[in-house]
Amino acid sequence: MTGPAGVKRSAGLLLYRVRAGRLEVFLVHPGGPFWAKKDLGAWSIPKGGIDEAEDPLEAARREFEEETGFRPEGLFRKLEPVRQRSGKIVYAWAVEGDCDPAALRSNTFEMEWPPRSGRHREFPEVDRAGWFDLETANNKILDGQRGLLAEVRRLIGPAGAAGETAIEDRRGFMQYLVIGYDGTDDKAPERRLAVREAHLAGITKMKEEGKAVFGVAILNDRGQMIGSALVVDFPTRDELDAWLKVEPYVTGDVWRKIEVLPARVAPMFAK
Repeated sequence: MTGPAGVKRSAGLLLYRVRAGRLEVFLVHPGGPFWAKKDLGAWSIPKGGIDEAEDPLEAARREFEEETGFRPEGLFRKLEPVRQRSGKIVYAWAVEGDCDPAALRSNTFEMEWPPRSGRHREFPEVDRAGWFDLETANNKILDGQRGLLAEVRRLIGPAGAAGETAIEDRRGFMQYLVIGYDGTDDKAPERRLAVREAHLAGITKMKEEGKAVFGVAILNDRGQMIGSALVVDFPTRDELDAWLKVEPYVTGDVWRKIEVLPARVAPMFAK
């Protein structure tokens, strides 16, 4: 699919895992004769074109499954788009998961080969895949996608020596449950209404950035709203606190009491 001024767009997933404090990413090698003897600078995240009117994240998940046979589930964290040398813009999401490269199952394409021979052959879109530490991945991945590796390193943890990532295995708490209770005075509904649009705009932006997982309204036994509960994703508690300082429901004196608890969304409920 093309975007503004005919710019081509594609979407993909950067699957990562943590092994003994080492951050590893999953990359694929393109199939076909052109790429057969290329290695360094040839690998990519599983990705592909975005169909007309298709949600980019859904396109990324579809393309990942088509090219690998795997369908990751979990928390999808949006990365900054990157532009490849061809001018194509790549939209990507980081997601934690695991899969066996030996079980790769890719879709195929057909092309004339050898050139001008009149014979057509079928090739896999992806002919192999692998898990790589960040130093190795940085050498193998296409130049235009290196920015994705830098961002996932920043999101998941600080860089360590020798291409390793000295980080905590984040299979425990990954998100925060924020519970905000409204005031109980007569003007509480008025204060909420005054900043509601600003609050929703901020939450919408956070959802696009992968920072807002989901939210619910808290009601009393008469069905009246008395607060909100949000599951949010921030790399550190300091960043969470920085968000709360500018959240309209805080600055607008809507939430009079706030509870913050470490949490993690169960994979079966994550989208």
